[in-house]
Amino acid sequence: MGRTRFRSLSDPNSVVVSNPERAAYGSGVYPANMDEYYDMPLNVDNGGVHVNSSITNHAAYLIGQELGREKLGKIYYRALTLYLTSNYDFNDARQ
Repeated sequence: MGRTRFRSLSDPNSVVVSNPERAAYGSGVYPANMDEYYDMPLNVDNGGVHVNSSITNHAAYLIGQELGREKLGKIYYRALTLYLTSNYDFNDARQ
């Protein structure tokens, strides 16, 4: 049975953005880093929240490869429960 991938943590660029309205704002594949960020208006994908999530997903993958999944889980859980709120952006997450 064939499988359809919606995202790739290890290689976001290997997955095509299937929604043409969203794809028009970038390269047509999911971004792996901020240089590939899709700058969308709020009425398209709520400003790119779903398409651009591949950037943080890829960062998490790379951190997990370096430090291990257990440490990655602790880092992300702490960041999401103590530091990051809905008003934070990519720069805040990086810091």
